[in-house]
Amino acid sequence: MSDFSNESTPDDDPPPSRIYWVTPEALKERALDGCNFNMTLAALHKKGAIVDVTEVIDKNGKPRTIYNPKKRAPLGYSDQRRFYRIDADKLFE
Repeated sequence: MSDFSNESTPDDDPPPSRIYWVTPEALKERALDGCNFNMTLAALHKKGAIVDVTEVIDKNGKPRTIYNPKKRAPLGYSDQRRFYRIDADKLFE
C-alpha cells in the first residue's frame, strides 16, 4: 500500500480502519479518569476498541479475558513485548 493514490473513491466509501499499537506503559500513564489500568482495559473491551480479545477458561473453571496475545513488536524491538492493538474507529464512535 502506498501513501499516495490517484484513484477516486465514492463519497460513501468508509475509510480503512486505523489500528494503533499501544504499550502497557502508555495505557497506564493515560488510564481513564477515576479508573485503574484493568478498569481501563475493561472499558476499552466493552466499547469493542481492543483488537484480538480472547476468552479462555482457566484450569479452575473460571473464565478469563486475554486482551492481546503477545505479538512481535511492529516497530522492530528485539525483545518480544505486549502491545495492545486499539481500533481508533471504534474508540472514537
